[in-house]
Amino acid sequence: MAKRTSGPIDLTVVNADQRDVMGDVARVDISHRPFARAGQVIVIRHGRKKAHAVARGASSAGKNSIALESAIRAKLGVRINQQATLNFEEAGYLTQLRWAWNASDAMARIAARLAVVSVGLGVLGLLLGIISLIVTFYGADQGCAPSRVIRTSS
Repeated sequence: MAKRTSGPIDLTVVNADQRDVMGDVARVDISHRPFARAGQVIVIRHGRKKAHAVARGASSAGKNSIALESAIRAKLGVRINQQATLNFEEAGYLTQLRWAWNASDAMARIAARLAVVSVGLGVLGLLLGIISLIVTFYGADQGCAPSRVIRTSS
C-alpha cells in the first residue's frame, strides 16, 4: 500500500504554543494533510530533511502557517517566520513506533519501549514453550527423557 502524501506546500513557520512544547506537535490545517486526522503521526519533509510529528488542527496564526516547536524546527532546518516548502506523508506503523521510541514526551517514549520489551519477552516465551514441547514429545524417543528410578524392595 502506497503512503499518502500532500505537498509541496508553502507555509509560514510560527512558534508553537506553550501547550504544544515537548509534545512533538505540528499544528497545520487539515487541508494540507487530508489523510491524517488530529492525533495521528505524520512525516514532515523539508528538502532532504524530515521530522515526525503529531498532527493537530491549525494554529491561531491561520491556514497558511505551521506551528512547530524548536526541536522539530531544528530537525527540518527552518526558522520562525520563514516561508518553507513542506511535504506531508502518512506515517506507517514502524514510523509511528520509531516516533514513539524517540518522542520528546516521556509518557509516549516509555510506553513504546515497554511495548517493545513486552512483545520481545512474549516471543521468547513462545519459543521456549515450543522448544519444551518438542523435547517432551520427540526427545523421549532419543533417550532424552528423565531417567526413572526403579525401587526394589529389600
